Amino acid sequence: MWRRLPVPGEICRKTVPFWAVAFLSFFLACGNSSETSEEQEPPQSTEQPAVDSGIRSLLNLSFQVDPLAQTVTLQSSPGEDAGAVGTVSAWLAPTSIADKGYYFSDSMVLIFVSLEGTDINHDLFSIELQLVDLGSNSISPVAVMPLIPGFESAAGLNLIHSYNSQGLPNYYYGDFYSTARAMTYNSGMPSGFTWVLLFDLSGPAQTTEIQGQVTALIVPEDQTSQAELTIQPYLNNLTTNSVTIMWETDRESRSEIYFGPSPLFMKHKTGTAACFQDRDYSDPFQAPVFNLNLHKVELTGLEPGTTYFYQVRAARNWGQLYSFKTLSATPKTSFKFAIYSDTQSNDAVHAGVVSQMANFSYDFQIHLGDLANSFDRADLRHNFFAIENPLLPSRCLFPVRGNHDDFPWYQAYFTLPKSGRAELDSHHYSFFYQGAYFIIYDNSDQMPIIDGSDGFHWLANELAKAYADPDRKFTFLFTHVPIYTGYWHFPGPEQLSLLAPLFRAYDLSAGFAGHIHLYERLDVSGKPFFISGMGGGTYHSLSLPPEPALLAAESDASGEVVSDQYHDWRHGFILVEVQADSFTAAAIDDSGILFDQV
Repeated sequence: MWRRLPVPGEICRKTVPFWAVAFLSFFLACGNSSETSEEQEPPQSTEQPAVDSGIRSLLNLSFQVDPLAQTVTLQSSPGEDAGAVGTVSAWLAPTSIADKGYYFSDSMVLIFVSLEGTDINHDLFSIELQLVDLGSNSISPVAVMPLIPGFESAAGLNLIHSYNSQGLPNYYYGDFYSTARAMTYNSGMPSGFTWVLLFDLSGPAQTTEIQGQVTALIVPEDQTSQAELTIQPYLNNLTTNSVTIMWETDRESRSEIYFGPSPLFMKHKTGTAACFQDRDYSDPFQAPVFNLNLHKVELTGLEPGTTYFYQVRAARNWGQLYSFKTLSATPKTSFKFAIYSDTQSNDAVHAGVVSQMANFSYDFQIHLGDLANSFDRADLRHNFFAIENPLLPSRCLFPVRGNHDDFPWYQAYFTLPKSGRAELDSHHYSFFYQGAYFIIYDNSDQMPIIDGSDGFHWLANELAKAYADPDRKFTFLFTHVPIYTGYWHFPGPEQLSLLAPLFRAYDLSAGFAGHIHLYERLDVSGKPFFISGMGGGTYHSLSLPPEPALLAAESDASGEVVSDQYHDWRHGFILVEVQADSFTAAAIDDSGILFDQV
C-alpha cells in the first residue's frame, strides 16, 4: 500500500435489471416504443465536406472497337459534375492476358478499364459505368464471363450489375476514398479495381463506337434497414457529464443513439459516421466498397454519478439494451480502475481475462496497448471488440497505443481526451478524477525520449500541472513500453537521466506499462512500477530471472534504487483501489486468483 494525501471515488458497473428488460420487451411488443418521449435534436455535422446528395456525372467515355484490326481505343472527357469533386480519369488497364488492356478471343472482345482520381475532395459511393450507346447492332454486351484461356479463374463471373430503362448495361465499380483519406487508409489509391467489359462481335465486322458515362453518389444511400452491427457499441471518454459512444455497421446507416435514465423513456441523439474499406479486401473480381461504417455519438449534459440506458436501433436488428454510469463529481471514499495489456494473440486467454474482469466492480479500465496483433486489420479489430463485449458497452476503456496498434486505425476507432495540441492528439492525453491524475503517454515507437521533443515537453508540462494542483493526491503514468524493468528495455536505460528527475520533482506516484508479456513489480526508491503484459500475448523470457546488469544500469541512469520485487508468468490484470490517503494494486490471474498485492 502506498500512502500520500486524501483521495476518494468508486463506480460500480450497472447491468440492466431483469424486470426492466422484460417490461420493455412487453412494452415494445405492444407497439408502443420509447419514441413517444423522444426529443428531436438537430443532426451534428458529418465528417464529409458539405455537398448535396444525388448522382453526379464524373466522366464520359468512348470506346472505339475495330474487330478487323483487333484494336480498342479509349477517349474520355470530364462529366458535367466532375469539377465539384475533383478529376477522374480512365485508361485501358494491362493484365496478364491483355498487355494493351483489351483481348480479342474468337468473336468476343474483353476490355479492362481502371479509374484514377486526382484531388478527389469527397468520398464517392456506388460508382458505375452506364453505357448510353452501343453504336451498332453488330455488338452486344455479355453478362456472364465464359471460359477464356488464360482467364479461367473469372469463368462464371457476373459482369453486369444492372440494366437501365433502355436495356443498356451498368457496370459497378464500388466506392472511392477521397484523395486525403486514400493516403491514410489505402496507400494513396482511391481504388485498385478494374472493370471487365465483354462484348459479342458475332455481327458484321465493323468499327463501332461504344459510349458510356461514369457516375457516382456523393452521399451514400441510407441502408439502415439492411445494416448489421459488426462492432457492438463501446464507451469512450467517459466523464462526470458526458460520454462518446461508438459502434460499427457493415453498410451505411443512421448514426443514432436512443438513451435516457430509464429504458422506458428515451430520447435520441444523432452523431457522425466515417466509412472505411477493409484493408485486406483483395478479391480482384469484387468492387471494393465501404463495408466498415464507424458511428460516433457524443452525449453531453448528463448528470454526474447517474445510470443511463442506451440502445442502437439504426440497424436491421436493434442492438442490445445497455447501461453505463457517469463518473461521480462528489468526493467518494474510494474508487477502482482495472489495468490490462497485450491482448493480441490468444483469444481464449483474452476472453478469460475479460471474464474475470467482469466479476469485479470498478469505474473504468485502462488498456496498456497492443489491442490486437495488427489493429489495421478489420478481422482482428472485430475480434478484439467481440471478446471485449462483456465490458466495453458498460465500462469505459481508456487505451494506450501499443506498437501493434496502427495509428490511423487506432485514432479512428477511439475518441480520447484532447492533449492540448492537435498534432499530439490520440498519442498523449490526461484526465483527472477524484484526486488522481492519469497521464497516458505514447512511447510505442520504442525510441528513446528526446530532450526538447514535443512529447517530452508535453509530459513535463502534464507532470508539473498535476503537481501544482492542490486537489491532486496521486499521479499515475501509463505507457506501453516500460520505463523500468528487469527484462527488455527497448529505449535503453539512458532515457532515465531525463525522466527520473521529472518523476522526482513532480512526485510521480506509480507507473504502469505492458509490452513485455509477463507480470513484474519493481520498487524505484519506494515508488512502484508495474509491467502488466498479461492479456494474452505469448510469454516473454519464460522462467528467466530479471537481468541484474539492466537493473543496475537503470539505477545508475536514474539516480534511484531500482529493484525487482516480484515477477511471474500469468495471464490476468491489475485492479487498483484509490482510497483517502493511499492506493493498493492487486494482481489477479485469469482464474480469479490474487497472486500479488501491494
